[in-house]
Parts: sequence; C-alpha cells; structure tokens
Amino acid sequence: MSASSCAKSYKFLTRFHEASLLFLVLLLLFWCESVQGKQWKYVGSGYTRSRSGYNNIYVSLYEHENFRGKVYRQPISKECTNLPRAYNDWASSIILHDRCVTLCEYRDCQGPCIDVIPNEKGKKRLSAFGLNDKLSSVKQCNQFF
Repeated sequence: MSASSCAKSYKFLTRFHEASLLFLVLLLLFWCESVQGKQWKYVGSGYTRSRSGYNNIYVSLYEHENFRGKVYRQPISKECTNLPRAYNDWASSIILHDRCVTLCEYRDCQGPCIDVIPNEKGKKRLSAFGLNDKLSSVKQCNQFF
C-alpha cells in the first residue's frame, strides 16, 4: 500500500469518525429531550423532569399562616395568572421556591401589587404585605436570582 493511499484512507476514516461522533451526539441529545415522553427544563437551581412539558415553575400557597393547612401549588409565568376561584382570597402564607413573584390583590394583576423577593428560606407570610386572604393573581418578577 502506497503512502498516498494510506493518507487517503486516514482522511476517510477521520471524516467517518467525525460524522459518527456528530451522529452519536445528536442521538444522545434527542434521547435526553424525549426519554420516556418527558422533557428536561432548566428551572432555577437545576434540571427537572415533566411529563407534560410544563416547566414546573410554581409557588406554594398555604391556607393558614406559618405554612399550615391545605396547600395549593400555583403555576407562575411572566404573564399574569389568576388563581382558581376556589383559591381566590384564600392564602395566608407562601413559599416562593427561589422565585421573585409579583402578588396582586385583584384578578388580572390589577389593584395593589407587590414584588416579593425570596429570602434565604423563601417563605413569607402574606399578612406582612397586607394580602392575607386577599391574593387573586400572580406572575414572575423581572428580577433574577
């Protein structure tokens, strides 16, 4: 085998391996995105899985102060989200889950609204903001943490 044919074979194998590697990387990415019908989303402190593709960004609302009583997880987004009628004017405390959240007294983010920034525990009493049993709508703040 001549030196030129060895060089051609080497170039072919190198290109073949590069293409194979690229194919494997793409296959791995596709598999990670769709493993068992679940999608991976980056949320705050890491990646989470969801069957529906929902991004799992929410706040936990509690019926009573000090995070007691029934709990309701309200999904939040950059757009205003109204609480379901059953949870309108219901919550007394909130866990933010490392999210800055705008809380509003009236539906469609009307009326008095306040941006609530998470502290080291991310737990807040709504009476501290004058929203005890008055919360009707929420949305994400424009601030990042």
